[in-house]
Amino acid sequence: MSVCVWLGSRPIHVSVEDVNEFSPEWKEETYVAEVTEGRLEKQILQLDAADADGSETFSKICHYHLLTPDVPFELRDDGMI
Repeated sequence: MSVCVWLGSRPIHVSVEDVNEFSPEWKEETYVAEVTEGRLEKQILQLDAADADGSETFSKICHYHLLTPDVPFELRDDGMI
């Protein structure tokens, strides 16, 4: 399952991977953040997905993946760009 993230005027596609029974769902349909070109930011945008596997332990998202190649952003395991 993937979502489109708009960072400035550039669309970035991100997928989420889960290993349990239920598929993850994004909290938002689209994520948008303004970025200033040439400025280094530690945190730009928090992505958030969850699934219905019951307990907090089993509903954890395993991995977020950047699908758009060659982007000047890093995506952490916790969904922070």
